[in-house]
Amino acid sequence: MSTESPSVQLSEIPPAMDYASHLRQFHRFLHLVKWFIIHMVFLLAALYFFLIGGQPIIGAVLLAIAVGALGYGILSTPQIARDIGRALENKPETS
Repeated sequence: MSTESPSVQLSEIPPAMDYASHLRQFHRFLHLVKWFIIHMVFLLAALYFFLIGGQPIIGAVLLAIAVGALGYGILSTPQIARDIGRALENKPETS
């Protein structure tokens, strides 16, 4: 049994989860997974043309597209600065 008063115990309870932030993070994760899968499709096609098909030019073009797709997927991911700013604004005072 705790010797602290109930009001002290209640003040130590963490705030409710920020579901909106979790949902945004989940959508970012899905966005990156989608672009990674697109990258892998082009990469596998490029490797096929390099190694089995004997077409290095087509393989190089597909490899460039694969790298471009992965780069676009990463660069087009929504920024997390907004979430960091909100988290810092909601930080409890520790005085």
